[in-house]
Amino acid sequence: MRQRLALTAAASAITVALLFLPPSPTMPLPPASFAGKRALVFGGTSGIGRGIALKLGEHGASVTVIGRDAARGEEVVRALRAFNPGGAHAFAPCDAFLLREVATTAAAAAAPPLDVLVLSQGMATLQGFTPTVEGLDEKLALHYWGRVAATRALLPALRRAPSPVVLSVLSGGVHSPFAGWRDNFELSQGYSIPNAANAAGFYNDLAAEAQAKEAGNEKVLFLHAAPGFVNTRCGPPPPPFPSAPRNRPAHRNNT
Repeated sequence: MRQRLALTAAASAITVALLFLPPSPTMPLPPASFAGKRALVFGGTSGIGRGIALKLGEHGASVTVIGRDAARGEEVVRALRAFNPGGAHAFAPCDAFLLREVATTAAAAAAPPLDVLVLSQGMATLQGFTPTVEGLDEKLALHYWGRVAATRALLPALRRAPSPVVLSVLSGGVHSPFAGWRDNFELSQGYSIPNAANAAGFYNDLAAEAQAKEAGNEKVLFLHAAPGFVNTRCGPPPPPFPSAPRNRPAHRNNT
């Protein structure tokens, strides 16, 4: 089991790197392996999410890009159609700060089998606890609550696919455990930037492991990855140092 998890984690790190890095003559991309697959990418209008969406389309997948900015979403769809004109590409508007919108958007896409679900919605600011209209902290709403809401709504579609994958792009292998999770799960007290970051990453780990053990999810592969910073519009400029992809072990129920 440990060897299988280690190999799967290594494969996931390579997959994430290949998905968002541009083509390079010194690092050729693998042959197309997503032909006929269906993918949904939350946070797919910019940054890493956009890069993953484009690579999935380039390798044959039909991609639905989900985000708030319709203009950027349609630009990604046009690029996807240039890569893969035969794919059923689309943009779906969604304010991922709001769980009700996430659940509604996901439910609307839950009818056909779903092969790949990418959760990359996020933000990087120095703000303190900032509640949404639903009362949840904005960072946790994007980095944890909304991701779980989307996954739960889309599990029936994922279960109908032959080899489904759920990829949460955040901080796997980078964050520390959040010690206050038992008494302060929503971070309504003692809020800080490190606590918010560690809580979100820790909760993603717990959610991946719990859902992998859930009956009916035996063939669903749950991944939590940390490919590093990119220069996107989710907050201030990234720090001036490179960051290699890091990952938590993949979670799949093999019992």
